[in-house]
Amino acid sequence: MFGLKSEVFPHMPAYQSKDGNVVTCWKMSFAQKMLILFTGKVWVYTVTQNANLQYFKLTPTRPFQRVKPNYKKK
Repeated sequence: MFGLKSEVFPHMPAYQSKDGNVVTCWKMSFAQKMLILFTGKVWVYTVTQNANLQYFKLTPTRPFQRVKPNYKKK
């Protein structure tokens, strides 16, 4: 969870991998889906606090691989 100690930014549930990559998942309302459908635009607001801009990626696909559990019968 990001932003827990921040008085400025809201709490943001996120997954952070060992190599520092952060993944969040967002769900749009019906109205937002319709707006994107008709305009074809998604705006991204990035807070950099005057630091270098970090690479980011918007994707409709899950960035994780599903792994089937390897159960061994005894």
